[in-house]
Amino acid sequence: MTSGERVRLRSTADGDERLAALYAKVEGSVAMIPAMYQALANSPAILDGWIGLGWSLRADAAADRGLCELAILRVAQLTRCEYVWRSHWRQARRAGIGEDKISALGEWPDSDLYSPLERAVLALTDELTQEATVAETTWAPVADLVDDRQAVEIVMTIAWYCCVARVAASLVVPLEDHHAGVPGLPGSDGVADTDGTQRGAQGVPGVQGVQVATVSLPVGDGEVHAWIYRPEPMPAGPLPALVMGAEATGVNRFIHDTAAELAALGFVVAVPDYYRGEGPANPEDYTDIAEIMQYVGGLDFRRAAYDLMAALDHLKTDPAVDPARIGVWGYCTGGTLAWLTACLRRDVAAAILFYPSQPVFDELTDARPAHPVDLLWNLDCPVFLVYGEKDPLMPPDRLELVRSRFARWGIEHAIHIAPGCDHSFGAPIPGRHDAAAYEQAWTEAVAFATGRLGRVRTED
Repeated sequence: MTSGERVRLRSTADGDERLAALYAKVEGSVAMIPAMYQALANSPAILDGWIGLGWSLRADAAADRGLCELAILRVAQLTRCEYVWRSHWRQARRAGIGEDKISALGEWPDSDLYSPLERAVLALTDELTQEATVAETTWAPVADLVDDRQAVEIVMTIAWYCCVARVAASLVVPLEDHHAGVPGLPGSDGVADTDGTQRGAQGVPGVQGVQVATVSLPVGDGEVHAWIYRPEPMPAGPLPALVMGAEATGVNRFIHDTAAELAALGFVVAVPDYYRGEGPANPEDYTDIAEIMQYVGGLDFRRAAYDLMAALDHLKTDPAVDPARIGVWGYCTGGTLAWLTACLRRDVAAAILFYPSQPVFDELTDARPAHPVDLLWNLDCPVFLVYGEKDPLMPPDRLELVRSRFARWGIEHAIHIAPGCDHSFGAPIPGRHDAAAYEQAWTEAVAFATGRLGRVRTED
């Protein structure tokens, strides 16, 4: 126990069978044991109940995930709880809450950024957190906009994170390594202003605790631009690494945020621009489907796959990277390119593929010389494959074909099908984004990557 902690952090079960079972469950879901759990593990029965309620509020709730995450961040502000704020900042971003709303949260009553429902829930959050009671005038706008189930879940979420904040403060639960890459609670010592600790490449949002650099990599008779994300400060290495394939929109804020989050977890992440600067004019715009499909239609998938392979080769020469622990991670069209890279190279250690858009091409051409499904026989690494249940690009018969080929060639794999979801359900696309479904898929994907590529390895 360090001088700041008030109870021992139990990083291992130490022979306690009940705690060992709980830790196995947690590591199977989130790939690490949070400091809060390690503190509560001094009473395994309490930890068991804590996990049961906390997880049900996230995984089994009907209330909008982004709305709940906004309320959680407001609780963290009001209780001045750095642990809750840093634990949920990225979860709020993944749930579709923009940084503008997070930044304005302290002055939300005077801001026009929030919807009527968000304003009603924030008023409820303020009153319940500060007064421990709720006036009818505060309750009525919430009751008008959500059903009884959602109302109960929203109230329980607010009350629960008031509890979390107070337990974290009372036990002095320490921040974790991956919290270093998250903007701190405004007004705290960890505030994420430009304070000299941030690193950022030109045109890339700086992230505290994550270092970003840009490189140009030779590929054939040309070159590809790539961003390299690293933990900051760098842990003792060598580290696992990932090559990330961006969505069909190109490298945008969602991709940068994802790369930064993976870097904060201990990976070195390379993000090549496979459009080579000639992709959609505004990669943040998901609404102009015709334009996006025009660029995808003109993409040379053979060249773009080589661009990801160039990033892989670059990582293999990086002194901070373990060349035996490099995987690929991709979304949408970038998922297809990650799929191709994993099939065409024998030195990829794991593939995490979020809804690859082209498991089968419309036709084979010089730019699309083979269907990705027809290359599965050459896959030499474990695969985590994610699709929405309603994704038209992976109908049931095609999914069964993929399953049968995995089985035929003995490929280690896990397939996550998100119930009720369409294509690209993790992207911030209005009407399609499903925060809860993506959070579940993300959690399983991180656990898969960590399990196959390993945690940060220190020297003996």
